Amino acid sequence: MLSAFCERWQPETKTFHLPFGEMTITLDDVASILHIPVIGSMISFSQLLRVDDANALLFELLGTTDVKASRETEQCRSPSVRLLWLRENFSTITDVSSDDDIEFATRAFLLHLVGCTLFADKSATSVRVVYLELFCDLSMVGSYAWGAACLAFLYRQLTIATRFEVRQLGGYLTLLQAWIYEHFPEMFSSLDLSYIESRPRALCWRPHVIPDSLQSVWERLGRLQSSDVCWEPYVDHRAEHPFPDITWFSGCIKCGLVVEPYHPERGLAPVWERV
Repeated sequence: MLSAFCERWQPETKTFHLPFGEMTITLDDVASILHIPVIGSMISFSQLLRVDDANALLFELLGTTDVKASRETEQCRSPSVRLLWLRENFSTITDVSSDDDIEFATRAFLLHLVGCTLFADKSATSVRVVYLELFCDLSMVGSYAWGAACLAFLYRQLTIATRFEVRQLGGYLTLLQAWIYEHFPEMFSSLDLSYIESRPRALCWRPHVIPDSLQSVWERLGRLQSSDVCWEPYVDHRAEHPFPDITWFSGCIKCGLVVEPYHPERGLAPVWERV
């Protein structure tokens, strides 16, 4: 399913091209599906091109030794660390640990979290050390527009995946999968009857038990009409999670040095007609 949609992604417009027109993932989708902020400070950090810079950041913000940091980045052959390495080195922290150790472990947990979710790479086993810069001041973590950064990162990963030589897709695939379920509920999913609207919409869907072949998904997408789409899937969710007006913003969204065009009006034409 994800592969079929990925093949319909157009890098120039940042939209999925479908038989009836265009659709795209918006900031409203991110906010409703994940319940993370789409308004706040931009996600900005320096580009770590040298492994030595990554080692210094690991020493400063995670308290690891130079030797241990160097060994890990050498194994990754990049300024990255394995998710397994983070779990092995920081999962034993307790309430009686020192304040410094707890702070180091908190940063390690957050780095692991974004590496598994918002900024997951194609390997799904490592995370770039540069993201640690976002957790230098832990009091600022809640001020970032994580949703906008997540969407910019996913846009870029979808664009990379359209290249002939690329065989894997990075980014937060739970977001993409839930977006498909929300807008094409009759085709790909069924509702989890235990779901309550106070929870993120990502938790309300169950995939079909029998997986579809890529060929069958291609054929179903080729027959899609506008009437098959749920254009306003979050109506029942609005009492708990109101529509964010920032959704209508048209311009660029950012994740570090990744800057992507964001034009929701291209993929929400039927909704615009009702506004």
